[in-house]
Amino acid sequence: MELSELSEPVFKTHPNTFFFIWLIAVNSVFLAGALYFLRKRAFYAILFILVIAFFTGITGVFIHSAFERTKQYGVVTEAVPVHKVPGELAADWFDLSEGTSLRILYQAEGFLFIQTGFGLTGWVRAEDVRPIALNLGEAYLP
Repeated sequence: MELSELSEPVFKTHPNTFFFIWLIAVNSVFLAGALYFLRKRAFYAILFILVIAFFTGITGVFIHSAFERTKQYGVVTEAVPVHKVPGELAADWFDLSEGTSLRILYQAEGFLFIQTGFGLTGWVRAEDVRPIALNLGEAYLP
């Protein structure tokens, strides 16, 4: 079973939907702002700049949340060695203790390429990691 099947997304709507809505809104504001700048009214110019700053900030929040939703996380189910390369014969690099949370970056050949909270990366066996969902911390058993 693939990791994408073990965790469900927080929202059912694809993040690109929000991106396109905000893209249209920002472009509409730019068009309206251009019309106001043609009339050279200072009040509208200031209001235009404030609205653009607001929409840019909100768009950044949506883009950031879309990238956060695509990340996979997991918890180590028992003490396991971390390898620099995937494979049973690879030398151990360091050990992770049971209950260590980690980010899953890639999956290949029954191994997961992980990143710890300290930024260390390496390979562990997939069966030693329990993937977790992003909604309210519920864990799904493999």
